[in-house]
Amino acid sequence: YKRQDINRVNGRNGGFYLNKRDFSQEEISTLLSTFSSSKYVSTRSVMHIKDKLKPLLGKNDLSKLKQLIYVPNRVSQSNTTLFKNIEEVSSAIISQNILSFKYKEWIINLDDGRVAYNLKNKHDNLNYKVYPLAIVYFEQNYYFIAIDIIDETIKHFRLDKAVELAMLEPATKEIKRLGTRFDPAKYSSSVFDMFSGYEKTIRLKFHKDMIGVMIEKFGEDLIILKDKDKDYFHTAQSIRVSNKFFAWLLSYNGQIRLVSPEAVVQDFKEYILRNLDIYE
Repeated sequence: YKRQDINRVNGRNGGFYLNKRDFSQEEISTLLSTFSSSKYVSTRSVMHIKDKLKPLLGKNDLSKLKQLIYVPNRVSQSNTTLFKNIEEVSSAIISQNILSFKYKEWIINLDDGRVAYNLKNKHDNLNYKVYPLAIVYFEQNYYFIAIDIIDETIKHFRLDKAVELAMLEPATKEIKRLGTRFDPAKYSSSVFDMFSGYEKTIRLKFHKDMIGVMIEKFGEDLIILKDKDKDYFHTAQSIRVSNKFFAWLLSYNGQIRLVSPEAVVQDFKEYILRNLDIYE
């Protein structure tokens, strides 16, 4: 710090104080809140980061910080490879190289009427080859957006479900040219921002084949209840209802159904009729 940054105060409680600091208490609180709310950052890591940031604050601000920061329970250590995956994908993006990896999917077990699920390699250890374009953080999950080398289409993958990542040869000029047309803001808006409407708690009914889809969309702590109809389950979720949410429901051809509340069901019907009128 420079001399002009230090202020001297006389009197009983006097002393030397910094006129300004690199970070305010509010800024550090925001940083720590972001870390502590992430399900991928361990409690130990949050506390380690907090200890590193402490010297940047005065005594009064430190006492406020203790009251503001709460560290919730964490998921299992199976996600500790996430940060290594972020580093691998980031390196491939910077170097403009092809990335190879295997992808995991949800395997559902309905034995004894109970729902159990775990991750297993998808498509018999099939290796994906992609040209990564960007990393996106959405609803406490990390995704990477990439061009599939086989069909040259843009796809997105959950970073914590990618395994055995390996950087391959540099991308061809043609693939790089496709990448220059990619608009991350436009893609993220169309794919990820589907719950940008009014907030409501809804009940969804879905076929057993859709359990993996539901876990992918609403998280691993999804509460699933057996429905009276055979092979069906239901759950209640708080979401933001929007046209994109309605379009998402329609994309599963009735295998995921909106049950209640009636007001949202009515909005869904009106959405269908509006689109039907266009083609009549």
